[in-house]
Amino acid sequence: MNTKFPSNTHSRTLTALPRVIAMACMGLTLWMRPMLHAQSSGLLPVIPAPILLKPDLKISSIVLGAPNVLPGGSVSYPIRLIIDNSGKVPAGRFLVSPYLWRVGGGDIPDFLPFRNSSSSYGHWVERLGARSSLTISGAVVVPSSSRGRLCEVDIVVDATNAVRESDESNNYSRRIRINVPR
Repeated sequence: MNTKFPSNTHSRTLTALPRVIAMACMGLTLWMRPMLHAQSSGLLPVIPAPILLKPDLKISSIVLGAPNVLPGGSVSYPIRLIIDNSGKVPAGRFLVSPYLWRVGGGDIPDFLPFRNSSSSYGHWVERLGARSSLTISGAVVVPSSSRGRLCEVDIVVDATNAVRESDESNNYSRRIRINVPR
């Protein structure tokens, strides 16, 4: 980088400029070294920037009411859920789905219909604003084949993974144990 200008002063300045930039970068590296060491040793959390700009859906409350035996033998349980978006941006369309687990009956759950909803697969939520909550009320219907059995019900928010979230691991409710009446 030896560009010649009419004056000798400019020539020396341009020749020295790469060394000045290199020294500044080296000083920045030395200044950041303790911080980089703290991150790599686990003292400081490493949080990628895009995570901060995503929704985070979770179920903050679930209440299952008393059973009601329906004509045909299935059993309906009234349910009320509160779903939170603790993220800093709104969440688009997502599905809230209830599942039935038979205690001692394997690890494959049955999907439960969600009454009073827009779909037989669960309840579709069109949008949930940033740092806001939504209450969903309805009923889950346990099939007659589960009557007289010990079961567990859990709810999955964003069951189809339609929303990219900052934390995908908190989309499941705690399981609620129920004794399905005979």
